[in-house]
Amino acid sequence: MRRLLTGTLVVGGLLLVVCLMAVNGQAKVVDEPTSAMQDITTNFEQRTIGRVPWPITHIAANYVRDGHMTHKTSRVKITLGKGVVHSPNGKGFYNLWDLVLNRQGKEYGATFLAYNINNRVWRPHRTDTIKTHGIKAGQPVWIGNKSSTNASSNPIRTLPAYMVTKQYCQMVSQIKLSPHITGFEANKRIITGTGTQGGDLITAKFGNQIKKTRVDHEGRWQMKCFSGNGHLMVTETNAYDDIPGHTETVINNGTPRTDATIKLNLFLTNGHTFSTAKGRKVLVTGMILGTDQNDFDRDVVLKNNALTIHFAHADGTPIANYKANGSVNEPDKAGYFHLKLPTESLKQGPNDVKVWVSDQHGQRSNIDTLTVDCKFNPNFWTNWSA
Repeated sequence: MRRLLTGTLVVGGLLLVVCLMAVNGQAKVVDEPTSAMQDITTNFEQRTIGRVPWPITHIAANYVRDGHMTHKTSRVKITLGKGVVHSPNGKGFYNLWDLVLNRQGKEYGATFLAYNINNRVWRPHRTDTIKTHGIKAGQPVWIGNKSSTNASSNPIRTLPAYMVTKQYCQMVSQIKLSPHITGFEANKRIITGTGTQGGDLITAKFGNQIKKTRVDHEGRWQMKCFSGNGHLMVTETNAYDDIPGHTETVINNGTPRTDATIKLNLFLTNGHTFSTAKGRKVLVTGMILGTDQNDFDRDVVLKNNALTIHFAHADGTPIANYKANGSVNEPDKAGYFHLKLPTESLKQGPNDVKVWVSDQHGQRSNIDTLTVDCKFNPNFWTNWSA
């Protein structure tokens, strides 16, 4: 079921005025991993490297997300089924470690097995739990074996030669976090939003002010709104080494706003009726006022480089498009324009010309109409025919 949030909604990026947005009643959220051990055997790829095949039948871990270990995983349980393990170099091997390796062979954790001293064959059938540390999100992790081999009659006192194998591999889970600001309750001055995973930390920075909250199990968060005017940055992070996410907005008088839904109002300031010789240009001046209807019709300052003035024939055929360029006396004045409309494509006599404004979001203002009476200009036609 969809519902309409009334108040301020922000989509992301630098935004300037208030809007309304329909959102799903239930936010999409990733459940936070737990300490419970979960079977993740099917999410490992077998890529045996080395000459020692190990009869691994089950792999389980804690803090699992979508069948994969995470940066927070601290225990991995490995079950060895019935099988035969041969010495990797034909010599007797006297101890073994089940362990977790990265691509470079770094040990994340190990379990010492004082078995099979100086034998060349071992028939394991056991389960061992490894305590891990330093697993990196977004990196491959291998489950393999490290065996110490030595033909000495007293191998414990002899420097052993180590053999390392890598057998099962998976990527440690890492996701891109994506926080959103979704609403503003004007009467309570509360900003609401959504996060990516339950339990994630939401940090809002407004100037020197910082506020923090957590994403709940439904994927939502809220906090008291900052007062004053300025730039608000919201960041989502967590303990799983996921890629932090950001969204931002501008707050005016405590109200987040987005320029994606403002109303553009076009006003012509030098009249609607013009008479000119065909071929000459007509000076058209005007102003564009932006208003935020969801914020008590508050005026919004509009930048000229974001505004395009359109001129078209009565049937909609384009004549010319220009960027706003300020007033005649103040070339940089925001929201104003003074433009010379070409008349080459107009017919002799009265012409209705449509005028409107659009912004970078594709929004359009009201359409106004000019009447341009084009009279015959002998000099123009003489020059044109020549």
